[in-house]
Amino acid sequence: MWPVTLALTVEAAHAPAGVFRLSAPQVVVPAHGSAGVTVTIDGSGVTTDGRYTGQVVAKTAAGQVAAHTAVSLGDVEHKLTMEFKDAQGRPMSGVVELLRSGDDSPEFLIIDDSGTAQMYLPNDVYSVLSFKTVQGVHEASP
Repeated sequence: MWPVTLALTVEAAHAPAGVFRLSAPQVVVPAHGSAGVTVTIDGSGVTTDGRYTGQVVAKTAAGQVAAHTAVSLGDVEHKLTMEFKDAQGRPMSGVVELLRSGDDSPEFLIIDDSGTAQMYLPNDVYSVLSFKTVQGVHEASP
């Protein structure tokens, strides 16, 4: 009876092909043990906004479901990285005004002393604005 070989599939009827992939089509589970497989979720081939869900199913040779787990891909988001540096290239803190297209009020973000902030934003058009007084690199004119 042991070890047990389980066949793995992804059931995601409404997801485009290739969004959910498994690193192996089967796993062999030893007695009193466990086995692993990597699930890759790749939204690079998705051409429309939307959410996709499905499940990874593990079946015995007799076709009985032995295990399953959910998988999903949400709306596309983009990583925004902001870096604040002074005239010497050192990190500095600050405040950023972030305005999304169509919104009436901006969001204000605090950049800490590391000088870097990252966030994920829904697919849209944004304006990012900040002002900071910094010491110049040239001497003052007489």
